[in-house]
Amino acid sequence: MEMASLARKHDVKFVLASIAPDRRMLEFTKQNGIPGVDISVDISASEYNNLPHDSHPSAIANIKYADKLEPFLKNECLGTGTANCTTSILPPAH
Repeated sequence: MEMASLARKHDVKFVLASIAPDRRMLEFTKQNGIPGVDISVDISASEYNNLPHDSHPSAIANIKYADKLEPFLKNECLGTGTANCTTSILPPAH
């Protein structure tokens, strides 16, 4: 909330892009008027992590994140979408 408040104070759009499939976090953003989007990938898939070196996302995962984030930003935050950066795109419920 602090980051979103600071962004609003300075007339900056704040978006939460979740790289972990965390439905609760995105529900929280939606309830608080913070735009959010699930850009997660299956980090257990070998092409999406840097194991055995570390567990950070790989370059391929970062490309996938960008591929998911770009349309959200264009459609919802740059005025071409109906929500004008006030919506949350939630991962499927399990």
